[in-house]
Amino acid sequence: MVRVDARVRQWLETMTVTLASLALIVDPDAETRDRYGVILTAEASEIEYAEDGRDALAKAIGRPPRFMITETHLRFIHGYTLCALLRADPITANVRIVVITGDTSPDDIERARSSGADSVLRKPCQPEALLQAIAPGRDRSLISEKHLRVTPAEAASRQATFDAAIEPPTEQSSRSMVRAHRRYDTNTPPIAPPPLRCPCCDRPLQYLRSHIGGVSARLPEQWDYYTCRSACGAFQYRQRTRRLRRAQ
Repeated sequence: MVRVDARVRQWLETMTVTLASLALIVDPDAETRDRYGVILTAEASEIEYAEDGRDALAKAIGRPPRFMITETHLRFIHGYTLCALLRADPITANVRIVVITGDTSPDDIERARSSGADSVLRKPCQPEALLQAIAPGRDRSLISEKHLRVTPAEAASRQATFDAAIEPPTEQSSRSMVRAHRRYDTNTPPIAPPPLRCPCCDRPLQYLRSHIGGVSARLPEQWDYYTCRSACGAFQYRQRTRRLRRAQ
């Protein structure tokens, strides 16, 4: 019988949990990343985000996800190259890769296939299509020619369905959601705002307030607002993504 070192066993157990629970979403657009994150909330206990190929590669190698959603047009490392690099590395060779892109010519699809994508979906994709694409045990497949020929009406319909994952489609459902999930500003939020430093001058930021919102009580969101005493401006910190950005 082969004896496994305790440290190796612990590492293997950690990797198994990571693969079973972690998702990586890669897209240069923050709103798009957030939309995918909402759709995939029920499929992953933890979601990592990256806006460029270099950051995505580092995160995938450091903590291999169970599946990765990526755009092809990325800075530093192109999406196709990112797929190929992950497939070539033994650590990430089995990560399920779903490409969601506006590049759907036959050459683009074949390039995605040869780069290692398990599925390719056309933007904008329906939430149901995304959930099916990440389902375990599915054979590698790409979108069919039927899905490539999308009329403007179909594209608008898909976008409406996609947006429905975040925003209620009707005024009546909007009122119901507001009643079910209260949105408000507070200085005593559920999650303690972290001490942050100004990304411009590196001085401590001053906490101002928090906004509690989100889609529903099941999917709450918290945004913390700060200001810089050195007049660098106001900043917003999103608890779910742990990202600090300049407030609009």
